[in-house]
Amino acid sequence: MKILMIVRHGEYGNDDRLNEIGRRQIADLAEKLGGYTNGGSVLLLTSPADRAHESAEIIGFHFGVELEDHEVLWSDNRHSEDFPSALELIKSRQGDADILILVANWGPCN
Repeated sequence: MKILMIVRHGEYGNDDRLNEIGRRQIADLAEKLGGYTNGGSVLLLTSPADRAHESAEIIGFHFGVELEDHEVLWSDNRHSEDFPSALELIKSRQGDADILILVANWGPCN
C-alpha cells in the first residue's frame, strides 16, 4: 500500500441511508480521489453500516472494484470502536493493493 484513504460516509436521512446530497457528496469525492490513484490498484474496505456500505458502493462503482465489509469498521450505539482491530486489518491487507480506501463512520473519520 502506497496510499491510505479514510472516507466518512455521505450525508444521510432519518432512515440511516444516504440522501441525495450524500450520494452526490460521495460521487464527487470519488471523482476527486481518482486524481490521486495514478492508475494504481485499489482495495476498498467498508463498514457494513448502511450509509458507509452505500458510500463504498458508489466509490467502488467509480473505481470499478468490489468492496469488502468488515465489522471492525462499524461503530455506533451497538458496535463499540475497535481501533486496534481496524489497524490490524489495515496492516494485514496493505500488500494487496497500491491504494487502500477505508469507508467508515467512526471517530477518526469525523
